[in-house]
Amino acid sequence: MGLVSKELENFYSQKLGPAMNYLFSRGAPLPKDLTVVKEIYPLYLVGYKLSEDETQKAFKAVSDSPYSTYLKKGDIEIISGSELIVDKYL
Repeated sequence: MGLVSKELENFYSQKLGPAMNYLFSRGAPLPKDLTVVKEIYPLYLVGYKLSEDETQKAFKAVSDSPYSTYLKKGDIEIISGSELIVDKYL
């Protein structure tokens, strides 16, 4: 999962994005769907009763590590990394 998402991100940022910018800078009309694309956001995973091991495996799958953990309403744990956010229902 991590390798594929990195490959897609690299393809977009190094090939597709610049090619589209060049094309549209030459006067091609910009499709409505692409007018709001600004950034690549982190992946978001929602899980029910995920173990700590399963959570760590999810971060490893995208070559990330958690840097922030907080609880919301007592039964939801949200763990953030730079590439992945895990929302765990306890």
